[in-house]
Amino acid sequence: MTRSGIARLAGLLSLVIASAAFSAPAASQSPRAVDMDDLLATLDRLSVKIPIDVYGRDPVRRLLGELSRERCDQQAIARLGKALENASYRREATTALVKYSETCGGHAPSLRAAVNILLKLSDYETSVSGRDDILIFHDERPLAMVERKDLDLTATDFEDDG
Repeated sequence: MTRSGIARLAGLLSLVIASAAFSAPAASQSPRAVDMDDLLATLDRLSVKIPIDVYGRDPVRRLLGELSRERCDQQAIARLGKALENASYRREATTALVKYSETCGGHAPSLRAAVNILLKLSDYETSVSGRDDILIFHDERPLAMVERKDLDLTATDFEDDG
């Protein structure tokens, strides 16, 4: 190979390298855009009603997108609850956390987070009673929520034997 052939080959190689370095990432490397219909469906599934200026911006939009792709993503719901709380939509955060637990087979960390938010709102009645659910406490911290019918307790179960 002659000197001019090597120079052309080197120029071509540097052009290929520069082209690869400055080109846009491939479709598989970029995150999937969040579809508004998916966001609305996820909001509906979680029974959350918030304005578009909240659910249309990150981090809420991104987390709703994650939950639309992975319905029972525990990390995404925890971060969504925190994001809603930070956006001053605390009651909506509790609704999302409780509904997530209901639709994903029971998730105690979500319920604990919801109760903690309600306690910060001084909503003690909702935090210890709710529909047919009872919170189970351990060392003054909410541990889990069970359905009242599953406990089958009567008032005599709590009488003092002494």
